[in-house]
Amino acid sequence: MLWSVGTVIGFATAIGFMIALLRCDRGRPAMTWGLPVVPPMVTATAGATLAPLLPAPWHPLVWWVAVAGFVIAGILAAVIFGAAYHHHLRVAAIPVEASATSWIPLGVVGQSTAAAVALAAKPPLAEGRAMSIAHGYGYAMLLIGVPVIGIAAQTTVRGFRAQMPFAPTWWSLTFPIGTLSLGAHLLGTQTGQGWIVVLGWLALAVLAGTWTLCARATIRAVTTARVAPATTGAALGSSAPATASTDPVSPVPLRRRRPPA
Repeated sequence: MLWSVGTVIGFATAIGFMIALLRCDRGRPAMTWGLPVVPPMVTATAGATLAPLLPAPWHPLVWWVAVAGFVIAGILAAVIFGAAYHHHLRVAAIPVEASATSWIPLGVVGQSTAAAVALAAKPPLAEGRAMSIAHGYGYAMLLIGVPVIGIAAQTTVRGFRAQMPFAPTWWSLTFPIGTLSLGAHLLGTQTGQGWIVVLGWLALAVLAGTWTLCARATIRAVTTARVAPATTGAALGSSAPATASTDPVSPVPLRRRRPPA
């Protein structure tokens, strides 16, 4: 039931967003445009695992829906990220405040690898040729992931050096690395390549670090935004309202308003 609901919402979001891009100008391409691509690819991965557990006729239906999700997400990802990389590498760099979004394409790399391997391992494709194609796709995605990680790491380091302010986009440092861990684990397990399994565990360790970083920054931002105005006003010894910066990470000193003459 949950898979069905998520699939409908994910397909509608992905296709609707693509139609919106074609119908009117949405401005400069951005990595965040790739977020609607993620749900159909997750549908493909989860559907491949769910299908064998279902009786006929749901088994083949769910499997083919999963394949459709893989194809739709793959096409959209190629178009969207192709445009985004062209813009950011040739026209204008990713803004400092959006540096963390440079990791979003890695999410498609990892999730599509997991989906391809999972689909090929289940009937009706559970045979040698399909598995070879899926494994070849996985190897190709790992190679593509090398420059993706390189660009993302360079962009993120630049952002932190420039004192990138906290924003929810920081969480882009988490889920793409998690999908890489999943994809590498499934690919390494099926192919028997130990180094790929190790790569998956390394990605998981990095994910633990980036998740901790983002969670800590989020808690700090929320508590600062809620507590700073009240505590600072009390410290000034005045009941008059105070004004403050809306930036939860780098608040500026509060100013006491002067009473009317």
